[in-house]
Amino acid sequence: MLGTFLRPDAKDIIARAWADKHVKRHALEVIEQGYTVVRGAIPEKQCEETIADFRRLEAANSEIFAANRDAKGHYPRIVSLHSAMPSLVKLFTRNKRWLATQDLLFGARTALYTSLFYETGSQQAIHRDSPLFCTRPEYLYFGSTV
Repeated sequence: MLGTFLRPDAKDIIARAWADKHVKRHALEVIEQGYTVVRGAIPEKQCEETIADFRRLEAANSEIFAANRDAKGHYPRIVSLHSAMPSLVKLFTRNKRWLATQDLLFGARTALYTSLFYETGSQQAIHRDSPLFCTRPEYLYFGSTV
C-alpha cells in the first residue's frame, strides 16, 4: 500500500477528498513543504494537566528518573512514555484535525506507534529516520510534535 502522500497524484486526491477544508489545507502543506502547523489543536489546560501528570509520575518514580538526567538536570529523551501516561496519549488522540489530516495523507486510519518525550530540545544532525525506523507497509509514519 502506497500512502496517499507518496503518490504522484496526491494533490488531486486531496482536492477531491470529502474532507474539511482545513484538513485539506494541512494535507497540502505536508505535500508541498514537508510539514504543517496545526495551531490551537490542544487546549492549554490539557497541556498543563499533562505536564502535571508527568511531574506526579516523576515524583512517584524518583530513583528511576534521577538516574536519567543530563548534566543540566534535564531528561534528554524518554521513549514510549505514552505507555505509562494515558494523558500523553490524549495529546495525540484528541487532536482531531491532525488525525484527520494524517488519515487523508495515509489513505488509512492513523495509529500511535511510539512517542519521544523531550524536556529540552533534541538538537540532532540532519538525518532520515527510514533506515533505522520502518513500518510495514513502508513509509507510513509521521513525526508529530505537540
